[in-house]
Amino acid sequence: VSFSSAKYYSEFGKYQFNFVAPSYIGTLPRITTTKMVPGFVVADFLIYNTINEQQIEFLLNKVSALKSQKNIANFIPFLIVDSMDTKALNKLKSKGIVVGFVHELFDSKYKDLLHSLVNLVTNAGAILKNNPDEYLNIVSNLNKLVEGKTNNLRGDLFELAVGYYQGRVCKSIDIGKSILTQEGQQREIDVFGITNEKIFICECKGYKHKVTKEEIEKWLGKNIPIIRKWLLAQEAYSDKSLVFEYWSTGGFSDDALSTLNDRKSNTTKYSIEYYDLDQIIKKSKKAKSKKFTEIIRDYYVKEI
Repeated sequence: VSFSSAKYYSEFGKYQFNFVAPSYIGTLPRITTTKMVPGFVVADFLIYNTINEQQIEFLLNKVSALKSQKNIANFIPFLIVDSMDTKALNKLKSKGIVVGFVHELFDSKYKDLLHSLVNLVTNAGAILKNNPDEYLNIVSNLNKLVEGKTNNLRGDLFELAVGYYQGRVCKSIDIGKSILTQEGQQREIDVFGITNEKIFICECKGYKHKVTKEEIEKWLGKNIPIIRKWLLAQEAYSDKSLVFEYWSTGGFSDDALSTLNDRKSNTTKYSIEYYDLDQIIKKSKKAKSKKFTEIIRDYYVKEI
């Protein structure tokens, strides 16, 4: 494909693919009287399962619909998988879809890492509470195998980092917890931790940019009230102190900090805490895990 041209979760012919990029290779491009029109490489990914005929129908239907469109650019469709049964493989090949296997494209260590990462994200609460070192090992291996090219994962992994910290003080934690009030209002809690006396509700931003005043006002005005209302309606939680925390590796803008300071000083019904990267590093040291502190420094400080 063309250099630095790939787009992820992008559209081609009004259909979404995991990967879309122009290509000028072979017979893909078209030459008009005025210019060369590129062809395209499109790809979807199905990781962590053995793929069968039913699971590939979505891709077959997309490719069929695209080929029936007039004036559509030439394209080559790919499907990247862990493993696949013979019927599904033959069906894809008969429709001109290229199949790539993760272990053959990259190697078995990369495949094992993907499996571990999917398992970690899927079962984050239980793993971070019962076997937290598995998280540390996965992130460490991730850095080694992909040489730091994981910016698209930084947000999700940062939620797990906060979950790792909370898991050392809380009796139970939940990552990406969805709540729904009786009025039908829905919110997602990045990290939800419970001790005997307190509930920690953490918002996590593991990116370079500073959190803005607008983002803080949304958190304070639209998220906290709904989450608090839901918690107070739960008998198991209603007698616990509530601590709302905002973790941001990119820090906060000046007006965002001013808004946070004002609300923290004037709020008595619950607690508000917020941490920038320096404060997060200090908290990571309190976790008494040298390896964890190193990961925070290597994975976030260097990227900032």
